[in-house]
Amino acid sequence: MNTQAIEVIETEVVLEEAMSLNHSRLIGRLNVLLAAYEEQYDILPELEFELSTGRLKPDVAIMPRQTYNWEKDIIRYPSPLLPPSRFYRLPRLLTF
Repeated sequence: MNTQAIEVIETEVVLEEAMSLNHSRLIGRLNVLLAAYEEQYDILPELEFELSTGRLKPDVAIMPRQTYNWEKDIIRYPSPLLPPSRFYRLPRLLTF
């Protein structure tokens, strides 16, 4: 009789915290407001960055407009976000 050994490997999957309804609505509205700048910038929700200081996953990233290769995807973007000095040149979109 042939028997086959099966190896069981235990792993732990770290789940992200779920977004609340209010947080989700706010991020959705930010994306709609920022869409006015899509000619100049890429508005990228939930893109993960691999920085020298560790990983970062902002709700919304604003980056200079780029050309994309749809056949080669990037899971963790290796370069920093848009420098804050360029971000502050965007007109004020929100008032609180």
